Amino acid sequence: MGEVKEYPHGTFCWIDLGTTDLAGAKAFYGRLLGWLLEDQSDGYVLARRDGMDVAGMHVHTHEEGTGWASSINVGDVDGATARASELGAAVAMEPSDLPGTARISPIRDPAGAEVCLWQGRSTSRSAASRSSPTPPRAVFTIAAVPGGALRGVDGS
Repeated sequence: MGEVKEYPHGTFCWIDLGTTDLAGAKAFYGRLLGWLLEDQSDGYVLARRDGMDVAGMHVHTHEEGTGWASSINVGDVDGATARASELGAAVAMEPSDLPGTARISPIRDPAGAEVCLWQGRSTSRSAASRSSPTPPRAVFTIAAVPGGALRGVDGS
């Protein structure tokens, strides 16, 4: 597997699974993909393959549902969030800090696709720097609530 050393602006930089059945997801993906799954102290699960961080997992409520969430590296999350809004995106959560990791903002594009805009602390450590001993804790998802509104959900 190739080692990613940098995530340029506009490239996908991390993916994680929010699931209502964390134990089942760990068993399934571990067996399917040969991932070594390491429980973190904050409830996050880090998936590794060949010694490199490849994904993360965390618990979702039934309201949040189950699904994979992707993050795209941007040079300026505040500017990218404003631009996304101008272009018709729904902003689920205004840009906020994940201490020591990144500044993030989950959005839903005009067609309804969800993604998290991610500004890492440096381009070489944005999101899941494969050599980083401190993986991201981007446990935010976009959840629909009655009436069609969106809200950011902190799954930590």
